[in-house]
Amino acid sequence: EEFPNFWQNVYLYFASAETVKSDFEKNFPQDLSMNYQHVEFFGYPALKPYYKLEKNSSGATCIMWSPRWSFDGKIAGSHFMEYKDDFIALSKKFGDKVKLIFRPHPDLFNELMRKKFMSREKIMAYDETLKANKIHRQTTLAGMFDSIRPVDIFITDYSSIMCPLFLTGRPIIYCEFPNAIPLPEYEEMFAAMYTAHSWEDVERYVDDLMAGNDPLFEKRQEIAKRLYELHKDSAQKIVDRIIQDFKDNELDDD
Repeated sequence: EEFPNFWQNVYLYFASAETVKSDFEKNFPQDLSMNYQHVEFFGYPALKPYYKLEKNSSGATCIMWSPRWSFDGKIAGSHFMEYKDDFIALSKKFGDKVKLIFRPHPDLFNELMRKKFMSREKIMAYDETLKANKIHRQTTLAGMFDSIRPVDIFITDYSSIMCPLFLTGRPIIYCEFPNAIPLPEYEEMFAAMYTAHSWEDVERYVDDLMAGNDPLFEKRQEIAKRLYELHKDSAQKIVDRIIQDFKDNELDDD
């Protein structure tokens, strides 16, 4: 809806979810019916390596917090301004019992300055506070795969990284935003996450999980397995579909 001039010229589109595929079909029914465009859902290839990702022990309970960049409630909002000091306080509460990782969306700090929620100086001061409390800040998207290996507990806003995190099989504390409308595909995963409506909820779940209480463990593993089965062969399916399209449209030189 935001970029119709781009999407109407996409010949072959591989969607990341069935509902995304359906949205495309609703927006371009005529082009699809005339075979000017094609849309397929075969799964999301990038998810496969995260299923039951081997864990590296850090010698402490490793907790990663992933706040969203946008503060728009329609697309699930961000809890950064509410929880930024509370997250740091975990290091004071637990000391050497925890290792904390802060993984903001790459656009978060630019958005904070654009919205005038924080100045560059205050952001730099916050970064120094993270360092002073021995909290590692992940600064690049490229490092996600390795950086989540030691993580025992994920704390996150609604985000596209929730799927890979969920596939690891490790517990997720989901910081829900009121009135957000996530993709329907997320609903099954949400049922196996610990939903927090406040920082008090977050901390209560952290306490329980650190004590070994994880009642959603079995349900999480079951759903993660189904999710993996849905996406595991997607790369090959996409390649096969492209080759088939080429064969279907190959010109006969004779």
